[in-house]
Amino acid sequence: GDAWLTTKIRSQLLTSARVKSSSVKVVTENSEVFLLGLVTEQEGRAAADIASRVSGVKRVTTAFSCIR
Repeated sequence: GDAWLTTKIRSQLLTSARVKSSSVKVVTENSEVFLLGLVTEQEGRAAADIASRVSGVKRVTTAFSCIR
């Protein structure tokens, strides 16, 4: 379910060296993942890539504010 997907994505973000997981909020609804937060462009791309690879995720939508 959605809670499992959120947990799985959060754990993947925590173990990734490409993303500061504390800056990314994960919300999942009907297997669609929403990623929010204040990140660099590279972190945003990496977070979306990580989330999209999790089994069961139908779509990833990002709503990041980018810092340079």
